[in-house]
Amino acid sequence: MEAPLRKKEEFSILTHLKPWVEDGSLSSWMVYLPFGSEVDTSLLTESLWEKGRDVFAPRMLNQGELGSVQLMKNTTISTQQWGIPEPNGPLMPKEFRADVIVTPGLGYDRQGNRLGYGKGYYDRFLSTRPKFCLGLGFSCQIAEQLTSEKHDQSLDAVISADGVIFQRSTPN
Repeated sequence: MEAPLRKKEEFSILTHLKPWVEDGSLSSWMVYLPFGSEVDTSLLTESLWEKGRDVFAPRMLNQGELGSVQLMKNTTISTQQWGIPEPNGPLMPKEFRADVIVTPGLGYDRQGNRLGYGKGYYDRFLSTRPKFCLGLGFSCQIAEQLTSEKHDQSLDAVISADGVIFQRSTPN
């Protein structure tokens, strides 16, 4: 995707997220740090900070699990073995779950399924059923239906530049 179209779609995605960003009952968000062709979440993070929300980012742990680190403007970022950016800083307690979890993905469908990178980190994390899980994808990443397996965890909502393309529940 060429840069101008990419930026336009990212701005549209943020616009569609606005009602949730402004919802004061959603005070904590776990937002991935973008890698490769993923939707850039930096504008979302900035918007959340402007609204006084607590923002966390995932960090991969040795046991194939995800942990959460609070993301602040001065948080340093490291690149781990697969080139994925991760925050440095203390891990939140294992049982911590933000009000909203924003997941990366290679693709999504109109039933809330997500195609990840195949390592299962997010599927294991989402199996604990955080309060509200959503995926962000470019229009070209949305399929009518993806094949899902027993261990795959579906999302509560999927948002693309075209709008909310799937929503099973509301965050509250």
